[in-house]
Amino acid sequence: MEMQRFEKWVVNGPLWSGLLRVYYLPRLFRLVDTPLVGASGLELGCGQGITTEEILKRFPMLRLTALDYDPDQVARAQERVTHFSDRISIHQGDATALSFPDDHWDVIFACNLFHHMREYRRALAEAARVLKPTGRLYVMDFDRRFFNPILRKLFPPEVLFTREEFIQDVHKAGLHVERSV
Repeated sequence: MEMQRFEKWVVNGPLWSGLLRVYYLPRLFRLVDTPLVGASGLELGCGQGITTEEILKRFPMLRLTALDYDPDQVARAQERVTHFSDRISIHQGDATALSFPDDHWDVIFACNLFHHMREYRRALAEAARVLKPTGRLYVMDFDRRFFNPILRKLFPPEVLFTREEFIQDVHKAGLHVERSV
């Protein structure tokens, strides 16, 4: 699903960029227990490339492919990370129908993606399919508690789930949760 105009304006603005860099991404990166040296990574839902840029900074030996459904966001991301051109490839794509072979990626990042997708369980299954058997999926997303009535109006999610429901769906996709914050 493409974001509504107001939501896109907010997530492309400086407040959201700051929150991602200072609060949300450091929490996610604490879960990564390996330096990802020589690893191949996939980012689902790269948006304007803030998370892409931070992933590339944090893991300097990672080669990354980033996808987003929205072509406008893909263009923004490509502009943002041109200085990493030797380690990044950004494309328009659908997380529910990935064009990669089975057991392909060492690591997948998905930041604030799944609440935008009515078919998020298919995207989880696709992530499980393209991850190597020893691969890791790192997810950061907002659950039902985040979307109070005001936020539901301003930023309507495609789907709402609790943390527990999401973890169950991760297990159903054939993955398991080692740690969460």
